[in-house]
Amino acid sequence: MLDSVKYMQYNMKHFEEENYMSKKVDPADLVVFEDSLEDGDWGLIFGPDGELKGLFIPEGKEEQMVPESIIKICQTFYGVDLTDDDNTNKTLH
Repeated sequence: MLDSVKYMQYNMKHFEEENYMSKKVDPADLVVFEDSLEDGDWGLIFGPDGELKGLFIPEGKEEQMVPESIIKICQTFYGVDLTDDDNTNKTLH
């Protein structure tokens, strides 16, 4: 699990340094979120301020447990406990 989090951190940092920070992103190269997903893919959704806004749950998986790696990311980086049934955190919608 830790290796996948480090890999994600590296990729995010690399993207920021190479694209966002240098303003090299061509809008024609951007992909619509839904178009980037394959069947069964989960997704995290971020607001314009970079804060966690939502969790995309694939069709037919609404009643399944969220994958452990997503639970760890939400807990570690955003303080959101997806396993807490009494969670009053209004971050995700």
